[in-house]
Amino acid sequence: MNSKGFTLLELLLSLTILALITSICYGVFHTGLMSWEKSDQKISQNQQVRIVSELIKRQVASLFLPGKGIKRSGRYVYFQGTEKTLYFFSVHSLYPQSEPGTTFVRYVVRQEPDNQESLWFHEDKTIYDFNPRALRPLQDDDFHRLLHTPPGITFSYLTDKTNKDGGRIWKNSWDQKRDRGLPRAVLITLPHHTQSNINIYIPL
Repeated sequence: MNSKGFTLLELLLSLTILALITSICYGVFHTGLMSWEKSDQKISQNQQVRIVSELIKRQVASLFLPGKGIKRSGRYVYFQGTEKTLYFFSVHSLYPQSEPGTTFVRYVVRQEPDNQESLWFHEDKTIYDFNPRALRPLQDDDFHRLLHTPPGITFSYLTDKTNKDGGRIWKNSWDQKRDRGLPRAVLITLPHHTQSNINIYIPL
């Protein structure tokens, strides 16, 4: 007489096959989900870099030379930069709801604990007439982060000088008192997580 039920061996075999199929399906689903999240993160990062690049380009290109700027050794300085900092006056604010008017802008690159770098900025609506040593020191909370990238954020400054091949010379710092006037252009290099560096060229 044939039994119409399952034997214990058949039941265990069925459960094993079901567990194997479930494990495979979960692995495929998890891999697809992780891939989707990474792709979405890359798209978000690319959009952020593109938006921030345009905002920075617009603000630096809107450079303003006020009647009185930063007073150093009896001279007024309106623009100053190093490889990791950039100070200038602009008529364009990065804050969307900001009131129109001249803004004193500071860009600062900071090393982060995760061995990455961040680009921070601070704006002040006051037109300064001071000695920089007397400038109120800013706290970390005074700055707002624009970007978080791999190491390598830099500012470069185009001079009037030429090299032996006739090409213009770039410098990694600019002091209006020493270099006289403004650079011909500013180049901001932004490293990227997924592609080559993004170079923002801003003629002045």
